[in-house]
Amino acid sequence: MPKTLGKLKNNKIKYVIETNKCMNTTTVMVTIKTGSRNESENVYGISHLIEHLLFQGTNNFSNKEMNKVINMNGGSSNGSTTSTKTNYYINIPNEKSEVAFVVLADMLYNSLFSNINKEKSVVLNEIITWKKKSIHMLLNEFSKLLYKNTVLEHYVGGTEKSIAKISMNDILSYYNKYYVDTNIVLSIAGNLSNRNIKKYLEYFNNKFIKRQVKKKYNFKSTFYKNFYKKQNGFRFKYIKKNEAQTLISLGFPSYSRGNDKNYILLLLSLILVGIQSSKLTQEIREEKGLCYSLQDFSFSTYDTGAFHMVCGTFNKVQKINEVLTIIFKHLEQIKNYLTIDELNLFKNYVVLKNKSKSNNSLDVSEFNANNLLFYNKYIPLASIINKIKKIKLTDVKNVAKEIFQINKLNLCILGPVKFTKQHIINCFKSFK
Repeated sequence: MPKTLGKLKNNKIKYVIETNKCMNTTTVMVTIKTGSRNESENVYGISHLIEHLLFQGTNNFSNKEMNKVINMNGGSSNGSTTSTKTNYYINIPNEKSEVAFVVLADMLYNSLFSNINKEKSVVLNEIITWKKKSIHMLLNEFSKLLYKNTVLEHYVGGTEKSIAKISMNDILSYYNKYYVDTNIVLSIAGNLSNRNIKKYLEYFNNKFIKRQVKKKYNFKSTFYKNFYKKQNGFRFKYIKKNEAQTLISLGFPSYSRGNDKNYILLLLSLILVGIQSSKLTQEIREEKGLCYSLQDFSFSTYDTGAFHMVCGTFNKVQKINEVLTIIFKHLEQIKNYLTIDELNLFKNYVVLKNKSKSNNSLDVSEFNANNLLFYNKYIPLASIINKIKKIKLTDVKNVAKEIFQINKLNLCILGPVKFTKQHIINCFKSFK
């Protein structure tokens, strides 16, 4: 599919454009290489707060007008913040795509940063809602285990205390430091003509105006080399909470983004927990009826990663023991007893699933944005599919042996039934 890479004339913003006649919509996405890992403790949550604020209005559009012009043209907009990046996008029918360029460029360059107290209130409500949900509490505590004593262990949204303290100077100085052309990628995917693309790119061909601040933001994040090799002891936390179900979050540190072993780990995730045919889903849910669903939360960043799964079961020590025993059994068995037929089944699933995503403008724009932002290049989907096709049985077994080790295990359990570290050890049995 035709793709274009380049830099805008009046600034150094890199862009990637992929056109596809099978796409019914256009996605215009702006991605900034900053997130919660770039925050000092006194401004935890500032990346996420700024994400909210950019939707609050510009010199040309109020928040209401912005939403109206997008929605009345059949489009939708959203943003997201992670530990490593902040995303803004508009997805809209191809014939109305100019609207996305106009609005998103205006947000990026001309945001007023108005309604700060109101938007702080929205974010505070989001934090309160998040804290009440057990799954979010579980995931946060798991992150604290996995990323113990690193810049990655705190919640992306911040805390009620840190959000309340963030000042206008904090916001503008953070924006000045990270919202710069060399730190931004523009990714476009849709059924667009070259003529229109050339015209619409001009909306982003502006220069950033430095906002006046009293004090610059000087925090410097830490880069973690070979993070997955650092942990050398089993970590466990039990959270007592009266719930109708006990939640289990289990995982291991793994490879950083860019390591080709991540493709092998993707297959391992699918084989164990990712889909209905996965081994753990089949035994724990379909055969034993011990849970409703098992979810894969595996991920990678530019210097860290994790194999991570979550499930829920009954509030009984015996049932929790049974679930964990089955999980540990399969983690050990996959190191030696996976068959070539099983591997080919899941490789075929990944190949066909990725091909189906190639016509989704939102999936394509985000995929290309990540590659340009973190690898500084365009990576064709076909090249990834070829890498997956070449994965051998020995590759999968070797990665399983490298990642699935007791001394690298992180386990968090939330529920009303007291569960101790000794209970976990009793479940290990053959797990090494």
